[in-house]
Amino acid sequence: MSARTKVAGTVCLILAVVFFVASAVLLGSTGQSKASVLASDVTEILWVGFLVSGIVILWRGRARAPRTEPVHGQVGTLPAEPAVAPAPIPSIWMPTHTTPPAGMQAWDVPDPSRPVAIQLPPNLDLVVESSTGAWARVRAVNGWQGWVDGRLLVGRTEH
Repeated sequence: MSARTKVAGTVCLILAVVFFVASAVLLGSTGQSKASVLASDVTEILWVGFLVSGIVILWRGRARAPRTEPVHGQVGTLPAEPAVAPAPIPSIWMPTHTTPPAGMQAWDVPDPSRPVAIQLPPNLDLVVESSTGAWARVRAVNGWQGWVDGRLLVGRTEH
C-alpha cells in the first residue's frame, strides 16, 4: 500500500470520527430547533460517508499491495515487476556476412508464407546470430533483427 493511500484512508477515518462527535454533540443539545436537527442529520451523513470512504480506500490499497507469499513452491518474496535485461549488444561491431549484390528479402519469423518484412539493400553488413535449417537470424548495425535465407548470404573474408 502506498503512503498516499494510507494517508487518504486515515484522513477519511479521522474526519468520520470528527463528524461523529459533532453529530453526538448536536443530538445532545437541548432546544431541538429545525436548524440543529438538520445539522445533526448532515453530520450523520458525513461521518458515515467518511467512514465508508476510509474503509474502502484502505481495503483497496491493501488489495493492490504486492504479494509476498510463496507461489508454486517458490521460496521468498516475489518482485513487484520482473526484471528483464535487454539483450547485450557487443561494443565492437563485427559483421560476419553481407547481403548479396542484389539485396535480399527478410521476414520477422522464419516462414516464407508470411509477408516479407523488409527488402534489405545490397552489400549490407550483418551478423548471423543463429540458424535453423536454411534460415539465418541476422542483426544489422542499428539493432534491427530478422530472418533471411541463409544460403544467399555472402560470408565476409576480413574480420
